[in-house]
Amino acid sequence: MCKEYTLSQSWRMLALIAFGTVAVGAFGILYWNVITCYRMSGWDEVPARLTSVNLSSRKNQKGSNSYRAEATYDYQYRGQAYSGDRVGIHTWGHDGFRGWQRNTATRLRKYQKQRQPCPCFVNPSNPAQSVLDREMRPSIMLLVTVFAGIFGGIGLSEVSRWRAVLRRDADPQNSASTSEQLSNEFCSAPIDSVWRWLPAFFFFALLAAPTAILLPSELRAGNAVAILLSIVPAITFLIVLICCWAVFRQLIEGTTIVKLASVPGVIGGHVSGVVCTKRDLSPGTVTVIKLRCDETKRKHDQAGHQRKSHSGTQAVMHWSDEQELAADLTPAGGDGSAIPFDFFVPDDLPETQPGKVQWVITARSNGRGPRFQSQCEIPVFITKDSGLSRENDESLVAALQGDLTPQQRLRSHGVRFDDKSDGSKRLRIRGQMSFVPMAVLAATMIATDVACFALFHRGASWLLVGVVGILGALLTWGFLHTLMWGCRIVVTEDSAQLRSGATLFCGSYNIRRADFCRLYVRMGTQIGNAQYYKVYLATDEHAIHVGKGILGKERAELYGEAIWHEVVGTDPPPVEQRSFSDEKRERARRRSH
Repeated sequence: MCKEYTLSQSWRMLALIAFGTVAVGAFGILYWNVITCYRMSGWDEVPARLTSVNLSSRKNQKGSNSYRAEATYDYQYRGQAYSGDRVGIHTWGHDGFRGWQRNTATRLRKYQKQRQPCPCFVNPSNPAQSVLDREMRPSIMLLVTVFAGIFGGIGLSEVSRWRAVLRRDADPQNSASTSEQLSNEFCSAPIDSVWRWLPAFFFFALLAAPTAILLPSELRAGNAVAILLSIVPAITFLIVLICCWAVFRQLIEGTTIVKLASVPGVIGGHVSGVVCTKRDLSPGTVTVIKLRCDETKRKHDQAGHQRKSHSGTQAVMHWSDEQELAADLTPAGGDGSAIPFDFFVPDDLPETQPGKVQWVITARSNGRGPRFQSQCEIPVFITKDSGLSRENDESLVAALQGDLTPQQRLRSHGVRFDDKSDGSKRLRIRGQMSFVPMAVLAATMIATDVACFALFHRGASWLLVGVVGILGALLTWGFLHTLMWGCRIVVTEDSAQLRSGATLFCGSYNIRRADFCRLYVRMGTQIGNAQYYKVYLATDEHAIHVGKGILGKERAELYGEAIWHEVVGTDPPPVEQRSFSDEKRERARRRSH
């Protein structure tokens, strides 16, 4: 085993040196082109008289022709006469790009036949240096970019493989001898993929910078090479999007923690525990938990021999099991959700082996409610308990079960509590500003406002501009109201002082606690299958808005009951569900009385 690892390590080192040398050389040519072209952009343009123009060709050892456009010319700079023979920025002689060489020679011959001066660019700090064409050649850039991309990509992938192997071998969770000393928590974060993509981003960014400089002029000229040159910047932009999506998922989902009831998981026994996420999954949300065993095997050729290349590997799934759970557990403190799982693993499966056998547990939400998805590797080995008939250790799951106190449930929705020295209690409530509804509202608002401005600028009818403008104003007000909405409640022994609404348009109420008689919820916004509710405490005269943007009717009802416990201090009445029209009729009834 040690001999095989040493050979693999040596092969990777040789591959890194070989491919890295070619890649560094290609990158050097790329950036030499950019630097040379940038320096020549500051050279002064003067007229030059062509004395000779020639397209020379020669055959190499393989019999193919290579070409070079040659010219000699005279020019004057600051009253002194000079002569030059440099045609383009490249001075390495003949090459196989016949198109550019032939077109350049034809263009120069045209100047010579018509006896017209040819533009020449002179180095002001050294007038003896001059060039007739100071533009980068797209064909050269494309060829060197391909070389740098292929050899640099292979070298980077080998370094990544090598680093992954070293980290995997150093990870104690991959060893059966040390697995009993491990923590029972295994983390999975979307942001981890960003660190894996960062080397590729920097590599493609370095590769795309020279081509991005050349791309605009080639696109304007309609050069077909520009389409190929745009591939590398497009790949770089795609990697940026992938990293942004991972950061977005990290902000929304947070880090997922898989807690095992016993470490390691037992082959021929149970793998049980909970998946803890920071997402508040609504009651009844179906979560699919899947445990699978994957093994990486080498493919065989027609003669039955194993292939030695990395491309000759394939992933084989030995076993998988899936559970759909609808339990609503919440960890202590009311932060996020936890989903229990329990799998029985057959006794004929392989145990965890670094780089060969992986045991992976995945979790995803299914149906309505917030989206949630995670994947994590866990250690599963053959232990002394393998093959024994034993019941699941439910201590970890049982520790997470139980009803939340009203304060814990409200804290999970972002409500802040302040207990004063005079015995009063203060609640500070902000709207549940979920990213998706706020982003949709902001995008709709911006699109409507831009459309109104465009219609006005193009001279559309005043009726159309007015309708779109009113719609944009309503959306803008809704967006600002959602951002500025808040509710403050001060609860004393006999009364409750409530201040609810947007920052500049709050309504203030001082109500006896015994006067509250109704509790109801109303759906405020629906985006796709997600429904966001508002919560109201009501008396015979007033209905006070005490919760906003709560995902799911069940969670809104539980939130309302917790608010009732904290404000009124008695058992809550049945939670009603009302519509906007019901509120209008209720307000009309109050005004009539």
